[in-house]
Amino acid sequence: MRVVFYSEGDSRQIWEKAFQQYLPNLELEDWETAPAGADYAIAWKPPVRLFEKQTSLKAMFALGAGVDALLPFCPPSLPLYRLENSGMAEQMADYVTRMLLDWFYYDAQYRQQQQKSIWHPHQLLNKQDWPVCVLGLGQLGAVVAKRCQTLGFPVIGWRNQNIPVDGIETVYGQEGLTNALSRCKVLVNLLPLTADTENILSKALFSQMPKGSYLINIARGAQLVEKDLLEALENGQLSGAALDVFKTEPLPASHIFWSHAKIRVTPHIAGITPMQDSVAQIAAKLTLVLEGKSPSGLVDRTKGY
Repeated sequence: MRVVFYSEGDSRQIWEKAFQQYLPNLELEDWETAPAGADYAIAWKPPVRLFEKQTSLKAMFALGAGVDALLPFCPPSLPLYRLENSGMAEQMADYVTRMLLDWFYYDAQYRQQQQKSIWHPHQLLNKQDWPVCVLGLGQLGAVVAKRCQTLGFPVIGWRNQNIPVDGIETVYGQEGLTNALSRCKVLVNLLPLTADTENILSKALFSQMPKGSYLINIARGAQLVEKDLLEALENGQLSGAALDVFKTEPLPASHIFWSHAKIRVTPHIAGITPMQDSVAQIAAKLTLVLEGKSPSGLVDRTKGY
């Protein structure tokens, strides 16, 4: 069995050592120097040349939950397996918790006031008046939704499939989305990037939310229409936004988001892939494939996730 590896900036040797805890005989080959004829690939955002060279792959394992960067190049006939949670859900729930509570309790305003020695308490808000809508209730979104609920916020979850999530009010389809947007004042985006969700965070969507709502985007930057966000912040339709993902990453130093008073910028760190959890999951999936079985996490090309 031959396995090629690609993850920009990561050490192949370190990943190989981690994998050998579960598959002692596994050797990872560098994608660029490996000869053609590899059986499997483990990669994160690999160059198209990998697929052009390795035409005999039996399966590809993504080092991430999102596969939008792989789908344009990965042959349709090649089974593609994504990571499922692997420790990212708790991180994302922590991130949303921080951003939600910092905004709810005026953290940015109080920091600014401190710099100017201004003593001015702000009005205490009622959590029941600030329902949270989580777009995307997969393994990650469900954890985030339940965490927001434990904080005392009403929570509505929207998902594409008509599959309920225990303990969370779940709505579906366009009618459900319209209903959820009209009621929520905090919107958390965890949708996978597909043709249907690209540019979904737009003026058309923001206008359906109550005036003064708040946005948290930890999914993909391509889902946000940046000029529409700036307009919504300017006219007060949105009171603020926490953004962890962007159309161009790293976010250019000259981008207005860096200095905008109502935008919180973080460098795509809401859900960092933990090596140990990821290795254990991929090793288990690869073992099942070698045994002729079908592991979970197989990407549905018609859905894009």
